Amino acid sequence: MWMKSADTLHDNDFCAIVREVAGDLAELVTLVSTFEHPSTKRFSKHYRILYCSPERNITNDEINVIQSQVRDAVAKVPDVELR
Repeated sequence: MWMKSADTLHDNDFCAIVREVAGDLAELVTLVSTFEHPSTKRFSKHYRILYCSPERNITNDEINVIQSQVRDAVAKVPDVELR
């Protein structure tokens, strides 16, 4: 995602959005990398989300739906542009 500044969406706020959407299926949210574009001065953050359930197998179709909902929720944050 692209943001106007590094503080546009705090890591804890992103984790809260993921937990809101995915609930207990989101086991781990990790910030993988950050980047500042040299000319536009916009910031990019890349997260990895680990989904897991000790009770049952999770299908790719289920995760795809959750990922779509997470993207939709993050897209509503002001000054955030999804890549």
